[in-house]
Amino acid sequence: MTFPVRPEKIIETAEAFDDSAPDDAAHRWVYGVAVPLLMAGLALWGSVRGTVPFPARPARIVWYEGTLAKLIVLGFFGATLFTHFHYLWSSHPRFPAIGHLGKVLSLVILCGATIAFIYRAIVLG
Repeated sequence: MTFPVRPEKIIETAEAFDDSAPDDAAHRWVYGVAVPLLMAGLALWGSVRGTVPFPARPARIVWYEGTLAKLIVLGFFGATLFTHFHYLWSSHPRFPAIGHLGKVLSLVILCGATIAFIYRAIVLG
Protein backbone atom coordinates (compact mmCIF):
# COMPACT_ATOMS: atom_id res chain seq x y z
CA MET A 1 0.00 0.00 0.00
CA THR A 2 1.39 3.40 -0.94
CA PHE A 3 0.51 6.60 0.83
CA PRO A 4 0.30 9.94 -0.99
CA VAL A 5 2.10 11.45 2.01
CA ARG A 6 4.78 9.71 4.05
CA PRO A 7 3.50 8.62 7.50
CA GLU A 8 6.52 10.33 9.12
CA LYS A 9 5.39 13.67 7.65
CA ILE A 10 1.92 13.20 9.14
CA ILE A 11 3.43 12.57 12.58
CA GLU A 12 5.73 15.61 12.28
CA THR A 13 2.76 17.80 11.36
CA ALA A 14 0.69 16.48 14.27
CA GLU A 15 3.57 17.12 16.69
CA ALA A 16 3.80 20.73 15.48
CA PHE A 17 0.26 21.36 16.78
CA ASP A 18 1.32 20.18 20.24
CA ASP A 19 3.37 23.32 20.71
CA SER A 20 2.10 26.85 20.86
CA ALA A 21 1.42 28.80 17.68
CA PRO A 22 3.70 31.64 16.54
CA ASP A 23 3.36 34.58 18.89
CA ASP A 24 2.68 37.52 16.60
CA ALA A 25 -0.46 39.55 16.10
CA ALA A 26 -0.86 38.68 12.41
CA HIS A 27 -0.95 34.92 13.02
CA ARG A 28 -3.21 35.39 15.99
CA TRP A 29 -5.81 37.46 14.12
CA VAL A 30 -5.68 35.76 10.73
CA TYR A 31 -5.48 32.10 11.82
CA GLY A 32 -7.07 32.50 15.24
CA VAL A 33 -10.05 34.72 14.33
CA ALA A 34 -10.57 35.23 10.58
CA VAL A 35 -10.07 31.63 9.42
CA PRO A 36 -12.21 30.14 12.22
CA LEU A 37 -14.97 32.66 11.43
CA LEU A 38 -14.92 31.55 7.81
CA MET A 39 -14.94 27.89 8.87
CA ALA A 40 -17.79 28.51 11.32
CA GLY A 41 -19.72 30.26 8.54
CA LEU A 42 -19.33 27.21 6.32
CA ALA A 43 -20.44 24.93 9.16
CA LEU A 44 -23.44 27.16 9.82
CA TRP A 45 -24.29 27.17 6.10
CA GLY A 46 -24.26 23.37 6.06
CA SER A 47 -26.29 23.20 9.25
CA VAL A 48 -29.00 25.56 8.01
CA ARG A 49 -29.11 24.05 4.55
CA GLY A 50 -29.20 20.45 5.74
CA THR A 51 -26.89 19.17 3.02
CA VAL A 52 -23.11 19.18 3.07
CA PRO A 53 -20.63 18.69 0.23
CA PHE A 54 -17.77 16.32 1.00
CA PRO A 55 -14.77 15.54 -1.22
CA ALA A 56 -14.49 11.97 -2.45
CA ARG A 57 -12.23 10.03 -4.73
CA PRO A 58 -11.62 10.28 -7.65
CA ALA A 59 -12.00 14.08 -7.73
CA ARG A 60 -15.72 14.26 -7.14
CA ILE A 61 -17.99 15.68 -4.48
CA VAL A 62 -20.57 13.68 -2.55
CA TRP A 63 -23.50 15.52 -0.97
CA TYR A 64 -24.65 14.19 2.40
CA GLU A 65 -28.03 14.86 3.97
CA GLY A 66 -29.68 14.24 7.32
CA THR A 67 -27.71 12.72 10.18
CA LEU A 68 -24.52 12.29 8.17
CA ALA A 69 -24.58 15.95 7.21
CA LYS A 70 -25.05 16.94 10.86
CA LEU A 71 -22.08 14.79 11.87
CA ILE A 72 -19.90 16.38 9.20
CA VAL A 73 -20.95 19.83 10.41
CA LEU A 74 -20.15 18.83 14.00
CA GLY A 75 -16.71 17.55 12.96
CA PHE A 76 -16.05 20.71 10.99
CA PHE A 77 -17.09 22.77 14.01
CA GLY A 78 -14.58 20.78 16.10
CA ALA A 79 -11.85 21.59 13.56
CA THR A 80 -12.93 25.24 13.70
CA LEU A 81 -12.58 25.30 17.48
CA PHE A 82 -9.19 23.58 17.28
CA THR A 83 -7.91 26.20 14.84
CA HIS A 84 -9.23 29.02 17.03
CA PHE A 85 -7.77 27.69 20.27
CA HIS A 86 -4.43 26.75 18.73
CA TYR A 87 -3.69 30.02 16.99
CA LEU A 88 -5.41 32.52 19.28
CA TRP A 89 -5.11 31.13 22.79
CA SER A 90 -2.18 28.69 22.96
CA SER A 91 0.36 31.47 22.38
CA HIS A 92 -1.40 33.97 24.65
CA PRO A 93 1.08 35.24 27.26
CA ARG A 94 -1.36 35.09 30.19
CA PHE A 95 -3.81 32.32 29.29
CA PRO A 96 -2.04 29.45 27.47
CA ALA A 97 -3.99 26.88 29.50
CA ILE A 98 -7.19 27.99 27.77
CA GLY A 99 -5.60 27.12 24.44
CA HIS A 100 -4.47 23.68 25.52
CA LEU A 101 -7.76 22.80 27.22
CA GLY A 102 -9.71 24.09 24.21
CA LYS A 103 -7.60 22.02 21.82
CA VAL A 104 -8.28 18.88 23.84
CA LEU A 105 -12.03 19.53 23.98
CA SER A 106 -12.20 20.37 20.28
CA LEU A 107 -10.35 17.16 19.43
CA VAL A 108 -12.89 15.22 21.51
CA ILE A 109 -15.66 16.81 19.43
CA LEU A 110 -13.83 16.13 16.16
CA CYS A 111 -13.00 12.51 17.02
CA GLY A 112 -16.49 11.84 18.37
CA ALA A 113 -18.10 13.20 15.22
CA THR A 114 -15.71 11.19 13.04
CA ILE A 115 -16.36 7.94 14.91
CA ALA A 116 -20.13 8.56 14.83
CA PHE A 117 -19.94 9.32 11.10
CA ILE A 118 -18.02 6.13 10.37
CA TYR A 119 -20.39 4.08 12.50
CA ARG A 120 -23.48 5.62 10.93
CA ALA A 121 -22.19 5.46 7.34
CA ILE A 122 -20.47 2.08 7.33
CA VAL A 123 -21.93 -0.04 10.12
CA LEU A 124 -25.54 1.07 9.83
CA GLY A 125 -25.25 1.59 6.06
